[in-house]
Amino acid sequence: MIIGKKNGYKTDFCLKYNKELYNRVNSYVYNKHWQNIELKDFKLKFDLNNDERRNITITSFSSYINGKAYPFEHKEVLKERDNILIEISEIFSKCISEMDNNMVYPVFSIE
Repeated sequence: MIIGKKNGYKTDFCLKYNKELYNRVNSYVYNKHWQNIELKDFKLKFDLNNDERRNITITSFSSYINGKAYPFEHKEVLKERDNILIEISEIFSKCISEMDNNMVYPVFSIE
């Protein structure tokens, strides 16, 4: 689940892994197609387009930005009409899927 939260002058976008929902979807897929869903086969990608009439700053966490790895926090300025591709790292994805069901993990922020 993707959650957007206002945080002062910026908006934080976070992921929350819902094991109960995942188990229900996995059971449905298994009952219909005799296959299980493997989270390791999925990649989360966000293609962000700046439609604002101003520059915006994107702060990402443990991601690939336009194919380049940034294992920690990274800021990128998007000019008007620019776009950026954010891909969540494999390590961060694995961490989210294996951790506490009630935790919320920040993926990126927009200022």
